[in-house]
Amino acid sequence: MRSWAGVRRLFDLDPRFAHLAAFVLAPHSAPVRAAIARHRRGLDRDPRRYLVANEQREERVAAAAASHLRTDAGRIALTDSTTMGLGLVLGGLRLQPTDEVVLSAHEHYSSRRSAELTGARVTEIELYPPRAPERATHDGIVNAIDRAIGPATRVVVVTWVHSSSGIRIPLRAIADAVGDRALLVVDAAHALGTGRIEVERLGGDVLVAGTHKWLLGPRGTGIVWANGNAWDRLHPTIPTFRGGGSPGALHTPGGYHSFEHRWAAEQAFRLHEQVGPARIGRRIDQLGRRLRTGLRTIPNVTLHVPEDARLHSGVVTFSIGGAEAGPVVDVLSRRHRVHASVTPYAVQLARLGTTWLNTSREVDRAIRGVRDLAS
Repeated sequence: MRSWAGVRRLFDLDPRFAHLAAFVLAPHSAPVRAAIARHRRGLDRDPRRYLVANEQREERVAAAAASHLRTDAGRIALTDSTTMGLGLVLGGLRLQPTDEVVLSAHEHYSSRRSAELTGARVTEIELYPPRAPERATHDGIVNAIDRAIGPATRVVVVTWVHSSSGIRIPLRAIADAVGDRALLVVDAAHALGTGRIEVERLGGDVLVAGTHKWLLGPRGTGIVWANGNAWDRLHPTIPTFRGGGSPGALHTPGGYHSFEHRWAAEQAFRLHEQVGPARIGRRIDQLGRRLRTGLRTIPNVTLHVPEDARLHSGVVTFSIGGAEAGPVVDVLSRRHRVHASVTPYAVQLARLGTTWLNTSREVDRAIRGVRDLAS
C-alpha cells in the first residue's frame, strides 16, 4: 500500500463530507467488506456446512491480533466490544467489598460501571482538571495515580487515550509507578490502531479494546489481552465455544455471534500490518499536528490540548467561546459538511479525530469551518 490516496480509496465514504468522526464507529475497508460479504453468502447458502468448515477462523483472528500486538495468540480473547471486555475482566476478578478499584474521573461510563458492578469500593481521582484538560502534565498524571494506591487497592483502571479530552496518558510511566501493588487494566479503545503496540513491553497487565475504532475493523468486534499473571487471577464469566484451552480461549465468550464480522477482523489486522503500524502512527500524528496548529490560530477558540506533545493523540478537543458543543458539531456538519462529534461526558467538548484514512484537505476544511463558526 504505497499511497495514502490508495488507502482512502479502500473506504466507501460519502465524498461530500470530511469524516473526522470515523474513529467513533469505523467504516469498513474494502478487504473487510469483502470478507464479511463472503462469509455472509456462505452462511446464508449453507449455514451448517459453512459454520463447520470455518470453526477455526477464530484462531486466525486471534493469531492476526497477536501478530499485531507482538504477543502469543493464546493470550488473546475475542469479544464484541471494549465494554464487553471490561465487564469480563473486572467481573472475572471476584473482588470483595473491602477491596478497592482506583480509576480516574475521566473514564468512560463502561469502565466506571464495570468497576461498580464488582462490588468493591470504587475510588475516582482527577488526573487533570476535567474542564481544562489543556493543563494536564506528564508528571501530574503519574503522581496522581501513584498517590491513590493504598493497601486495599487491587485494581487500577486507566484509559490510554481519553475520549473525553484526547489526552494520551504516559502508560509506561504509570505502569512503573503501579508496579506490583495492583493489577493495571488498560482501556485501549482509542489507542489500538494508532501505531505500533508491543503489548508485552507496555507494563500493563490487561489491555481491552474494540477493533471498530482506530483500527477501522469490523463493527461489533474486540479483544482482550492479559499477561500470564493476570489471566491466572481472572475467572471466566461466560462459557467458551473456542477450543484449545489457552487463557484467551477460555475467556472468549461462547454463543453464536455475528460470525461474518468476527471472522473479518483478521482482514482488519492484516491490512493494518500491510499499510504499516509505524507509518499509520506517523500519519495520525502529522494530521493531528496540522489540525492543532490551525485551530490555535483562530480567535475565540480554546484548544483543550496540553503543550506537552507526549500527551497528544489523534483526538483533538476544542470549544468556541461559550457555545455548547452539540450545536457547534451540528453546524459544522450542516454548513461545512465536516463530521465532528461531542465528548459523551459531563463536560462536553467538540471533538475531531484524524484517523489514517483522513486527508490534509479534510483537516484544512475542518479548520476553515471552525474559523467560520468562531467569527
